[in-house]
Amino acid sequence: MATQQIEVLLGRMQAVIEQSHALQLKMLEVWRAVLMVAPADEPGPSDDSRPALDFAWSEPDPPDKPTFTVEEVGQILGVSRAAAYRAAQRGEIPTLRVGRRLLVPRTALLSMLTVDRGH
Repeated sequence: MATQQIEVLLGRMQAVIEQSHALQLKMLEVWRAVLMVAPADEPGPSDDSRPALDFAWSEPDPPDKPTFTVEEVGQILGVSRAAAYRAAQRGEIPTLRVGRRLLVPRTALLSMLTVDRGH
């Protein structure tokens, strides 16, 4: 490759990296706003009213969406991705195949989680 072509390629790569960095900084601002976390150089709220930075699901019901991936259900149940897929394969997690995707309907997940097993 000629030196001029290399310089053009490197210039394009630099532009892409700069655009990516700018987008990452914007995304960070959005997450800060969503999580109500002040930037490191600004004082944040002194009380504990802001949410923790733990992204683990801790609500009594799964997030409001019609279907989940098997991986998401594994996170909700607190099991590994592999364990979730094994449970889905055994029929322990109800699934629906859409093309190549294996999805878990919200209603089926809620039914599975609320079944009274006599305990």
